[in-house]
Amino acid sequence: MTLPLNPFKKIAKQNGVKRISQKACELLAQYCEEYTIELIKKAQIFSENSNRTTILERDVESAKKRES
Repeated sequence: MTLPLNPFKKIAKQNGVKRISQKACELLAQYCEEYTIELIKKAQIFSENSNRTTILERDVESAKKRES
């Protein structure tokens, strides 16, 4: 896992959570990382279909819309 855990603790507290365990933060980070990797893979397909090697904002938006 490469995502830092402190942002998850901060987000939880900003949303009314009084306490969150280390393991819960680790699991949230893992799920976010897995979701992000899948979204990147889908966005890459959009960029490749447009004959580009760079993923643009519109590729990510299209990938996100595609999964809904």
